[in-house]
Amino acid sequence: MSARDDKKQRKLEKRALAGPDAVPSLPDLRRKAIVILGMHRSGTSALTGALAEMGCVMPEHLMAAKDANPKGFFESDAITGLNDQLLASAGRSWDSFEGMPGGWAASPDAERFARLAVETIRAEFGHAELFAMKDPRVCRLVPFWDAALREAGCSPLYVCTHRHPIDVASSMGFRGGYATDYALLLWLRHQLEAEAGSRGRPRVFVSYEQLLADWAASITKIGVVLNVAWPLTLDEARPGIEGFLSNALRNFAARSGEDARMPAWVADVYETLERWAALGEDAADYPRLDAIRAHLEAMTPTMAGMISHYQDRVNAARHQAGLIAGLENDREADAARLRNAQDELGRLDSMYRQRAQEIEDHTREAAQLRAQLAETRDGAERLRVAHEALVARHAREARQLQQMTARIAGMMLRDVDARLDAGPGVVEGLAGKGDGAPITEAAAIARITQLEQELATLARHSSGLEAAVQELTTSTSWAMTRPLRWVSARVRRRR
Repeated sequence: MSARDDKKQRKLEKRALAGPDAVPSLPDLRRKAIVILGMHRSGTSALTGALAEMGCVMPEHLMAAKDANPKGFFESDAITGLNDQLLASAGRSWDSFEGMPGGWAASPDAERFARLAVETIRAEFGHAELFAMKDPRVCRLVPFWDAALREAGCSPLYVCTHRHPIDVASSMGFRGGYATDYALLLWLRHQLEAEAGSRGRPRVFVSYEQLLADWAASITKIGVVLNVAWPLTLDEARPGIEGFLSNALRNFAARSGEDARMPAWVADVYETLERWAALGEDAADYPRLDAIRAHLEAMTPTMAGMISHYQDRVNAARHQAGLIAGLENDREADAARLRNAQDELGRLDSMYRQRAQEIEDHTREAAQLRAQLAETRDGAERLRVAHEALVARHAREARQLQQMTARIAGMMLRDVDARLDAGPGVVEGLAGKGDGAPITEAAAIARITQLEQELATLARHSSGLEAAVQELTTSTSWAMTRPLRWVSARVRRRR
């Protein structure tokens, strides 16, 4: 519920609680049903919307707004559907030129639909004391709905409204593709049947032009003529009505000189309704209206064939238009799918380009890595060759050193053995003195220790050739000094 509707509801509740003095007493205390009678595209929705702003209850299930009436139809889906079924049972539709068949009112179908109509009224409007009912189809069925409303405990009050026939025809041509002459004929049929069906009942005549020009005067006139006390005052309803009514609703307006385009019967009926809306209903005009309606009924059988042929052509044209519209919709759908496919193709192409760039970058990085790997392998091969050469060199020098050490140790061993055998306590010419001078045992031991140190120094020098073979060098040094250690140990034992 909008803020305006909420405010309106609070005001209605306040007045109901205020007691009988708040609303003038009415002679007719029964529930009142304001029935709007008017041809399609004649401003009936605008009028019903204004009555809703004045506090009239609307049906429970309102027809949804459409492009044809963006502000809403103010019609009951249930009542409109029932009217379509009722007309179809008589072989008619809302846009049929012919009137209802004679004798239909006494048919079983009429009785069945009468019961449904009463149930629908109660379901749509409940126990509302004042409600508005609007459907242009009712123009063709006034006696039927008059009886149904009374059966439901309501007093029907009729508001007959009209619009310039050329405006109606133009709107119907634009909205439904109707030819002007046929639209004018339908206007004539609706207006004549609405007037004849509501004659003698409480009713008032207004026009769409009057409503747009001075809505307050039209609403006041309806209330006075029908003896209706509106739930809200004009000032209270003004913001809602002025926000609802607008000349923007009037999409088609007749220009001066267009009355000449109307057939004489249409012009006569329109002139009468205009006068009644301005000055009030005049019974003196009844004979002329009855005569036109009688002539229309008399011509109906003759015109029925031509109109049927015309309707067939119209239906065929509508079918073709529907096919064209369907093809157009398909074309638009295909175009939309094509645009989506192009967008998807663009997205995939962008992804492909991105992936191609990534592959190119990865390929370049892989080539760089392969070059680095090849360079690393070349370097490793050079290191391996250098290492093998270094190991071979070290092995060669180690063998040479071992051989030299063995020779020196052998020579020293032979020399020591010879001198030790010469006599105790004296060792001569140890370590290659060569002068034959005798030395003491302590001196010999000191000389051997010195040689061991020199030999160890020589081995350490040899180990510096290659750090990678240090363990091998260390082992070789130990092996090379073994003879000297053995000689030293033997000398110590001989002491």
